[in-house]
Amino acid sequence: MPSEPDVTEQIKNAKAAAKSLRVLAVIAIIVGAGFFIATVALMFAGEVDASEGISLLVITGFGAIIGGAASFSSSWSLTLSAARTEMRLDRDNEVRRPGGEN
Repeated sequence: MPSEPDVTEQIKNAKAAAKSLRVLAVIAIIVGAGFFIATVALMFAGEVDASEGISLLVITGFGAIIGGAASFSSSWSLTLSAARTEMRLDRDNEVRRPGGEN
């Protein structure tokens, strides 16, 4: 079993990774939405025909948006897991040291 400082460091790393994952997820959603809007604009302008435009929208635009949403939800799952681990570590420390005494 890892020592308490190791677990505390892992919790800190998990929270940092979750924050980075949320940022990347938001970027993916924004890029996907921008691609979606650009493709629709090109379709209306006549630069891209409808079948190519729909293919691009489905494959790339929705893919980026759905991938970003999945990453965003995964980041919150990681955050919640780290919080549960931190709470359990705190609870275990209280059991070892009743009343907060050493």
